[in-house]
Amino acid sequence: MFADRTGPLMADANNIYDRVFNGRVASAIEVGCNAHAMRKMKELLPEEPRAAYVVQLIRRAYRIETLADTQKLTQAERTTLRQERTRPLFESKLKPYLGHLIQQTTPSDPLRKAAQYYLNHWEALTRFIDDGRLPLDNNAVESALRIVRLGENNYLFAGSTEAAKRLAAILTVIATARAHGLNVMDYLTRVFTALPELGDDDSVAHLLPAAAKAAG
Repeated sequence: MFADRTGPLMADANNIYDRVFNGRVASAIEVGCNAHAMRKMKELLPEEPRAAYVVQLIRRAYRIETLADTQKLTQAERTTLRQERTRPLFESKLKPYLGHLIQQTTPSDPLRKAAQYYLNHWEALTRFIDDGRLPLDNNAVESALRIVRLGENNYLFAGSTEAAKRLAAILTVIATARAHGLNVMDYLTRVFTALPELGDDDSVAHLLPAAAKAAG
């Protein structure tokens, strides 16, 4: 699926994705999920109060994103805001504190492991700062997949492997349409009305959700 991918790709740090970033399958640009990293700290609360400061700092980064959303900033303006306000938050406060936690804990301490995770993947987790296109996390994707997760037993009876792949493609299109704010039923009606009119060599790019959103 990710063969020849060269742009940004957000994923957790599971080593199954390494081949997508190291050139074995593709040379994508790794983007980390801050919600996933913060969750490791949140799981330690309230037994480990030292984790609270990390959670507080990351939540401040999310508030900066809320400000950008409220002000309807462009991608370039969001990048500037992140560089001015989020970078100092991460570089001057979060990173030194994570290093302090590592110095003050033993290798087996869950707090140290959570801090080490963040520092080990620091570049991927902070890549969003210099690119206003990138989100802080992949929560939108996880929310879209929740429907799939709830219905997974039904998908055992998709009919065949190829049918399951086609089902996955359709669900992806639906989730993408929702993410673009389209009325899914209206969008699919237009798509399925237009598809029979296309020739074998015709592009379907103009039928994708992003194009439909741009066309109004």
